[in-house]
Amino acid sequence: MQIIRKKYNWASPLFKRNKTNRIILHHAQAKTCSVEDIHQWHLKKGWSGIGYHFLVRKDGTIYQGRPEDTIGAHAKGANHDSIGICAEGDFMKEEMNPLQLNALIDLVSYIKNKYHLSSIKRHKDVASTDCPGTHFPFSTIISSNHIVLEDTWLQRLNQEIKKQGFRTYPTVKRDAQGKITRLIQERLNFVGFNLKIDGIFGINTEKAVKKFQNNRNLKVDGIVGKKTWSYLIKGIKV
Repeated sequence: MQIIRKKYNWASPLFKRNKTNRIILHHAQAKTCSVEDIHQWHLKKGWSGIGYHFLVRKDGTIYQGRPEDTIGAHAKGANHDSIGICAEGDFMKEEMNPLQLNALIDLVSYIKNKYHLSSIKRHKDVASTDCPGTHFPFSTIISSNHIVLEDTWLQRLNQEIKKQGFRTYPTVKRDAQGKITRLIQERLNFVGFNLKIDGIFGINTEKAVKKFQNNRNLKVDGIVGKKTWSYLIKGIKV
């Protein structure tokens, strides 16, 4: 798991947190936003700057906001002993994708283990708010210790295969383009790669497929055929 560290211009001093007893989960209430966006929004509220300690974006990228050991500004009355994690998106209106969900589970697991925590709360558990939204996958997050399998990816794959008229999973290789290639890239990222998801089976996707095959003792040819599909569908990290 990689956490991207950013430097911020704080409007006022930050203070160290004396204890860490819980994690509080939020959504950004915005379909798209960056840590810089949130920093500016919170500055306009008269705060020191971004109030969350972490932001998990929709592509699975994790950013640090406020330094992890400082008091946050994310849940009034509960900031003194908590770490605030925000997920990009508005989960009153949308569902969380697998990349973001698994990154969030990884981050929560990391924080839980680091601080020996058992308490994970939603913002609405400590304040009068709908945050993090009715579609936020809270039960999945608190019941998972690490990576989870997402049925939605397989459903989307099968729908696309049917839509394109294939009877089974097609052989996909270098120079292929389209939604099925995009789904392959999503799955490779799901198991630990860091590909640009553009639907183009270029050299980087081919290299990732070869490494995926090598790690699973498959024929290393860079082609997604029957056996490689079977392992991709299992979605297990190695």
